[in-house]
Amino acid sequence: MSFWRKETGADELIAIADIVLDKTKDYIQYNTYNYPFSHLKYGTKILGFHSNLKMWEKEAKDKKTWRNHYRQSDFEWNEEGKALFREMYMIDKVNSHLQMNLRWKDGQSGKQQFNRGKDIYYYFKKEEAFL
Repeated sequence: MSFWRKETGADELIAIADIVLDKTKDYIQYNTYNYPFSHLKYGTKILGFHSNLKMWEKEAKDKKTWRNHYRQSDFEWNEEGKALFREMYMIDKVNSHLQMNLRWKDGQSGKQQFNRGKDIYYYFKKEEAFL
């Protein structure tokens, strides 16, 4: 399931995802495991949405990522191709992040939460254009 159509821009998707996601900051999760030293807890750093965005932007500019990507043949490595690759790459990454992190909450599915965030985004965009 994709939250976003591919024809529209990645920047709008990022703004809507920022509205929808609650955990936008990095945090450390402590886990215990079943083994003889299970009383020891090991912290794992979980990256938030903004940290992932910075990492994805950096990866989208890298030619190595482009060479290893499954849609490499669709884009050439010139200025126009870089912009198109960035749009497609960011949409794919944000879509997958939303699919993993939007769960049932307050009786709404992930798609319903995303649609509510989209309505909020476009409402304030219209209000800003009106003023």
